[in-house]
Amino acid sequence: YAIVSRGVIGPLAILVALLERLAKGDEVEITGIERKDEIGDTARAVNGIKTTLTEKARHDAVEKAERDRQAAAEREAAMEAVNGIVHAAAAGDFSKRMVLEGKTGIVVDVGTSINALCGNVGNALNDLMEMLSALADGNLTKRISADYQGDFATLKDDANLMADRLTEIVSGIKTVGCEVVNAAAEISSS
Repeated sequence: YAIVSRGVIGPLAILVALLERLAKGDEVEITGIERKDEIGDTARAVNGIKTTLTEKARHDAVEKAERDRQAAAEREAAMEAVNGIVHAAAAGDFSKRMVLEGKTGIVVDVGTSINALCGNVGNALNDLMEMLSALADGNLTKRISADYQGDFATLKDDANLMADRLTEIVSGIKTVGCEVVNAAAEISSS
């Protein structure tokens, strides 16, 4: 029994202790791989598992580092795009948009919001510019009909009210002009 204990049970107990430490994530040296019996076969199998797990952990770490690098590059590119759009908007150009194809997460959320903001401001300004241009050309019939919210709704209502009042003033001037022409004609015929 003592020979079996020293030759089999002792090495198995050591191997089990090494497996428990390996399972906890400790770095261990598997002993007994030089043996030419079943214990050596088991030790070599455990050593192969250890090597496979170590390689997998290294591979996973490399993949995670690459994903992190790509995510950081995507965030950096998104920030550059946002800065370009914000600078263009600050200069009065609301036509720039963030390309969202292939983007994920917060980049899509921020990009969607920035695109909506630039779209809303651009549309409101375009409607106002078209109306003012028509008024400048003497077309008093142009109105803003789009549905806006908040300050854009106030701007739309005030612009339309201004056009209505200009129409009333011009109409009044035409009426007075006609009356003056008629009165002048009466005086002339008298």
